[in-house]
Amino acid sequence: MIPRGRGQQILFVDDEPIVGKSMEEFLRRLGYAVTRCEESEEALIKFRQTPQTFDLVVTDWAMPGMSGTELVSGVRNLRPEIPVLLITGFVDTLLQETVKMIGVDDVLLKPVSSELMAQAVARTLTARTGLRS
Repeated sequence: MIPRGRGQQILFVDDEPIVGKSMEEFLRRLGYAVTRCEESEEALIKFRQTPQTFDLVVTDWAMPGMSGTELVSGVRNLRPEIPVLLITGFVDTLLQETVKMIGVDDVLLKPVSSELMAQAVARTLTARTGLRS
């Protein structure tokens, strides 16, 4: 069974438009509100404008310009408790150490199925905020 949302606001960041649009549409159909960005810099600006609006940040790691881990550090400077999911095509020792150091809640390996994304979103929101999907 795929868990459903109840209007929780997700900041979804991926520089691949097809991935971002498809995940945005899927998460919206599940009942989440989604703000999608294709650049980390744009996402950080939106987060700075209304940091309390967001319940979860989902970001790709390999992004042009500012990386996903840099984005996570930026949002965590504003809201240390914000739950974060990181998406990546590969995991090496350095990335594992970095995500542990900045407190990423979960790392999802690409390609991420819709069902896996839905489960990770629900699990992270419940574990970090007590908000049930």
